[in-house]
Amino acid sequence: MARIFVAIVLMIFSVACAKAMPQTAIKEAIDTVLVRSLDVTGDGKADTISLHIMARNLASPFSWTLSINSQGNRIYTLSGDDSRIDTLFHDEGYVPSCRGYLECKKKYYFHDILDGLEAPYDLNGILDRSQSNTLYSVGKEYLEACCAIKGSDADAILSRMEGRLRNGNAVVIAVPTSPMTYEHPMMFVPEANLFMPIYIE
Repeated sequence: MARIFVAIVLMIFSVACAKAMPQTAIKEAIDTVLVRSLDVTGDGKADTISLHIMARNLASPFSWTLSINSQGNRIYTLSGDDSRIDTLFHDEGYVPSCRGYLECKKKYYFHDILDGLEAPYDLNGILDRSQSNTLYSVGKEYLEACCAIKGSDADAILSRMEGRLRNGNAVVIAVPTSPMTYEHPMMFVPEANLFMPIYIE
């Protein structure tokens, strides 16, 4: 299914994409919402992905909340406090294709998180039933724990997910938790109205 990329909307701070900033701007508090429209549920309709980022100023650690809304309902949310990684933005190569703490930090938060949601995947690896970290093993455990779905009902859901993966109609996302780490790849399960991990690395 074709991915739908409508827009990344920068609200409050237009300085996000600037290469350089006045010293006064660096010291300003950040409370910004970025929005991307993308079909992540696989129903052919664009969903709203919002990233709310906050910090005392650009040179301070960021906290953030990423949420996904589909047809007026919130179907996913994840929050983070990046105090532990803030100094790493000084390191060359920590964020690709940028140089310097401020430039790399702006690139990651204002662009890379939302741009990097769609995840490539290894079909054979995900569907390998001999492993305990792949779709059927992970899915059965998750569906029973989250939603008391088990047995033939769980098998039917997982079979439909496998079909979408094989047909190239699956939408697989992995939410970045740092420039180097991601949440487990996951797919939306309409029968449970939630995202489910499909592979545990």
